[in-house]
Amino acid sequence: MTDAQSALPLSEEQQKELAIDWFLAMWEEAMKRGVSHNIMASIALSCTLNKMVMAFGEPAVAELMAKVPEQVKAGSFTVQPQGEEPAGE
Repeated sequence: MTDAQSALPLSEEQQKELAIDWFLAMWEEAMKRGVSHNIMASIALSCTLNKMVMAFGEPAVAELMAKVPEQVKAGSFTVQPQGEEPAGE
């Protein structure tokens, strides 16, 4: 039996927490090895869009991505570490 088979089913919230933990750990490891934040961000976005297109199809992803500029402007993706000022202020 593999670890995946023996693991208890995870709630959606647990899945998100686990995915974020793994992603951030991978990001930090890449930084330690000399990969720039710009390269990581570009690759992460490209891979994410590729997987989304495979799962949901191009029209659905295009519709979702059309909403992103307004979400960015509204601060939906902005999370500031405690004690840091937002960029541009």
